[in-house]
Amino acid sequence: MSNTKKIIEQIKEVGCEMVDFKIVDAAGRLHHLMIPTTAITEDSLEFGFGFDGSNFGFAKTSKSDFIARPCLEETIQLDPCIDEPTVSFLCDVFEAGVDVKPYASDPRAVLRKAREYMRGLGVAEDSVWAPELEFHVFDGIKLRTEPHLQMYEIVSSEGYWGQEDEEYYSNYRLPKKLGYHAVPPYDTNMDIRVIATRMLTDLGFDVKYHHHEVGGPSQQEIEFNLQEMMQAADSIIWGKYIIRNVANEFGMHATFLPKPIHAEAGNGMHVHHKLVGGSGNPNVFADANGYMGLSKLALSFLAGILDHAPALAAISNPSTNSYKRLVRGYEAPCNVCYGMANRNAALRIPAYATKPEEKRLEYRVGDATANPYLMLSAVLMAGLDGVKKDMNPEGKFGPLENMPKGWEPETNVPASLKEALDALNADHDFLLEGGVFTKVMIEKFIDDKMADHIRLERLTHPVEFEMYDFI
Repeated sequence: MSNTKKIIEQIKEVGCEMVDFKIVDAAGRLHHLMIPTTAITEDSLEFGFGFDGSNFGFAKTSKSDFIARPCLEETIQLDPCIDEPTVSFLCDVFEAGVDVKPYASDPRAVLRKAREYMRGLGVAEDSVWAPELEFHVFDGIKLRTEPHLQMYEIVSSEGYWGQEDEEYYSNYRLPKKLGYHAVPPYDTNMDIRVIATRMLTDLGFDVKYHHHEVGGPSQQEIEFNLQEMMQAADSIIWGKYIIRNVANEFGMHATFLPKPIHAEAGNGMHVHHKLVGGSGNPNVFADANGYMGLSKLALSFLAGILDHAPALAAISNPSTNSYKRLVRGYEAPCNVCYGMANRNAALRIPAYATKPEEKRLEYRVGDATANPYLMLSAVLMAGLDGVKKDMNPEGKFGPLENMPKGWEPETNVPASLKEALDALNADHDFLLEGGVFTKVMIEKFIDDKMADHIRLERLTHPVEFEMYDFI
């Protein structure tokens, strides 16, 4: 029996009336289309369904016919956020035409090409990642963005500013930047994390733990264990989807915005990473005789990431808000360097990862406005470029704990989205290797994100009245 036929039988056994097909667009947003089970056939599952790619940021309207094909695994998944039993598939994107072919700029296709490029170099068999999802849960956000009115207001029962209609001390509240691992009654949204974690583990994602984060007004974190590259990117997409839906069920609003509150800790999306070989070499990054137990290959990989760090930031931090988080004083990784247990460095070497199988790097720059498939692919490609060129990070990039007092790296993380996009425009050849990214894709990415920069740059800001109206 074919795998497709098995899936159709499983769908019938579940007794669902709808099948949900999810697609990740160019920016990393999730879209979906539901098809009645009665319309699901072997042919329709194998061919997929057509959609307008121009609304996904994939192409112009003049050539926008695309096909979404579900990733048919051996076991089906039920969407945990839909009340009625609903089978759900993530989809790959194909170009429609006489010859249907994979779309080169499909984020999932880019990740697959990066993995195959790595294997073709003989560097490793797999790339494994452990994402950390940081986010805030608010009672609500009041938002107006009109020519005559620009404002937002965060409503939070955990906010130290209190509510308009209550006394400040009527509830337990955390002071600024003192929420790390807070316990109830201060940790008021623990149930949201518990339910979201249960849903993620039921879907097969390996959650390490969850907790209240540093930010006093309900900052949260759910962290995953190391997973294969595609699984890790999928866990980010599913994680954001589930967290938002669970928060909504509680009448709350979950946001992954990097810096929703000025002068508070921001939301990053750190990723731990290592390369693994076959059964005889479970961790390519490990060498007992190397710095912090890292192999020479791991250090070259690390050097590649730091060498391309300004350009990488455009992909791992692709929002104007990203650079409001990347400022000093909030454990933000502003320095393009590496060091043991140093959370201000772009790359941290975890000091508590003492066993050979645990040796890894943590890329701390990224945030959840990134398309995870593109972010993981870009970081991998930068690291592989360092391996190919046999780069040595020592001295130029650290390690911080061995450098003289007052030493600073030559390069900092970009201070704005425009600065990051300029860096990507000047330095992207490493992404084109093996056809992983394409020139057209990078040019479109830069154009789309530059439009974000221009929109914000030209917008009148309330603070400008405070700063300049009296002059």
